[in-house]
Amino acid sequence: MNEAEYFDDEVRYCFNVEYYDHNADLIREYQLMFFPVDNSIEMYDVKLKKVYLKRVGYPGVQLRDLVIGATVIIFSRPLLIKSYGDKFTSDRLLAKLERSLLVVKLDSNALLGDLFNFIIDHGYTIIQMRLAKFSEKIAQEFLSISYSVEDTEKYKSKLLTGLVYVFTLMKENCVKSLEYLLGPDDPNQVSINFPDSLRGVFMKDKENGFVHSSKSLSLAEEEISFMFGTYANHMFERTAKFKDCTLALIKPHVLKQGLIGEIITAIIKGGYEINDIQLFNLETSNATEFLEVYRGLMPTFSDHINELISGASVALEISHPSMNQEQIVTEFRKFVGPCEPEIGKQIFPMAIRSVYGYDWVHNALHCTDLPEDGPMESDYFFNILCS
Repeated sequence: MNEAEYFDDEVRYCFNVEYYDHNADLIREYQLMFFPVDNSIEMYDVKLKKVYLKRVGYPGVQLRDLVIGATVIIFSRPLLIKSYGDKFTSDRLLAKLERSLLVVKLDSNALLGDLFNFIIDHGYTIIQMRLAKFSEKIAQEFLSISYSVEDTEKYKSKLLTGLVYVFTLMKENCVKSLEYLLGPDDPNQVSINFPDSLRGVFMKDKENGFVHSSKSLSLAEEEISFMFGTYANHMFERTAKFKDCTLALIKPHVLKQGLIGEIITAIIKGGYEINDIQLFNLETSNATEFLEVYRGLMPTFSDHINELISGASVALEISHPSMNQEQIVTEFRKFVGPCEPEIGKQIFPMAIRSVYGYDWVHNALHCTDLPEDGPMESDYFFNILCS
């Protein structure tokens, strides 16, 4: 989105937000006002019907952060964005920020980091993401949303093998721009005239490769609902093994910086395998439950919670072909480096946390600490949170 076009004194966006007050054990409702002209905010208490926070500059929050379902941290308080607060905000932002579905079958996991980089470098925001293992029935149902009977039969077998990654992407004019970015369906045209298109870069296997994006706004919403709706997690068989594994949870600050592709590439180049991957928007209760075992061990425990709920995280189940349960957790923990990046820079300067982290809270990723916790942490994300 080109935010410059919104920078005039009259523009004010309004969002309905919620804050869970732990001390009072209740949810407080506010309206959050955002003024792009000077990146300032104001808050209104819905119940008390009065201003809660007078207008003040707040550079820590940008318009791109104000997405329905996301959590923003305002003066250390996590606010869950529930909906648009008025018609102007809804009309203006919905008209600009379209959503579209992207499905890519990769020849190899080795290309996954490059795929993330490709998407981000072309200006798309990743709203949802998962690895999908299609059955013949689910492939038939999905393809029939947008394809003819003939093309459904043509493409169905391609979804039944290999690694299929599914994204919900957001951008201005997302549907048309993504369709153009894919390039033509004709492999000969792609290789000659569109080598830099998504198909040109990632669909090397012309016979078995598959790339798809939504063909219209209405089809985008139907396809997104199919892939990420209420029953989606029950339709697809998980590829997580829950054995001889460890968990990596890439933190929100990495996604906001557009660095997730680099970290995934580093993990793969380190010889590790990604069994399963999915994007999560954690709520306070989930983040607290997941990190509860570290309470008292982590300084500023609440800051760690706030980081995990401040945006999207990406969970990965990691394994290695030659490592058992104890080895994979121990060796991967060494691979990512110490929890405190500044210490890591002195001892392991090339470790992931040393390169991409800047303090203990914002240290790029969480990884399993104890060997016996690897399957349990994987189960928490790829089973419990997906049930």
